[in-house]
Amino acid sequence: MVHSMVENQNNFRFEKKFTVDSARLSSVLYELRLKGFFKIYPNRVVNSVYYDDSNLSSFYENLDGLSERVKYRYRFYGNHSKKIEGKFERKIKSNDVNYKLSEKCVMQRKNLYNSKFPGKPKLKPNIHTNYERYYFYNRFKKIRCTVDINLKVFNIKNNVVKYFNEIIIEFKCDKKTFVKDVIKNANYNVRCSKYCIGVDMHNLAYEKY
Repeated sequence: MVHSMVENQNNFRFEKKFTVDSARLSSVLYELRLKGFFKIYPNRVVNSVYYDDSNLSSFYENLDGLSERVKYRYRFYGNHSKKIEGKFERKIKSNDVNYKLSEKCVMQRKNLYNSKFPGKPKLKPNIHTNYERYYFYNRFKKIRCTVDINLKVFNIKNNVVKYFNEIIIEFKCDKKTFVKDVIKNANYNVRCSKYCIGVDMHNLAYEKY
């Protein structure tokens, strides 16, 4: 396992996530184009291995809606069978804004679930998410948008895989922007942390008791 120096990505940004039914993918992409969003990158497969302590502190901080909270993960792109080039990330929420601290790390695929999060010996990997991501940008409003589909959630403890049947859409911008009029009939009031979705789908919170 090879680590690089920590990168401080302290560019604060506002984020808003919501979900729509997976059958609406074509209409979602059409509505984004109508609202001035253009595709800026090819689609990628995104993987995140999430870490938490034995009390699921990160999960409950999100569930309780704490204004100051941290999520820990190792993120990489593509489907690798041997060597992985990714980053350990601390995703930090402070009131209404988010920022990330990241550290590059190269590891062998066989060691993925045995790796320790840097500086956090009590954290262990418990959920692995895998999905396809679309990337969009509106250059007039300076809003980035991602559309995530085909979310698979792996329970690291027992290797069970479950599938999330909704699309997750996220808007990211440098200032608070009203985005509820972009996609029609979306569920704007739901919390859709992929880590929390994974814990819920695999009943990890219930296994503690």
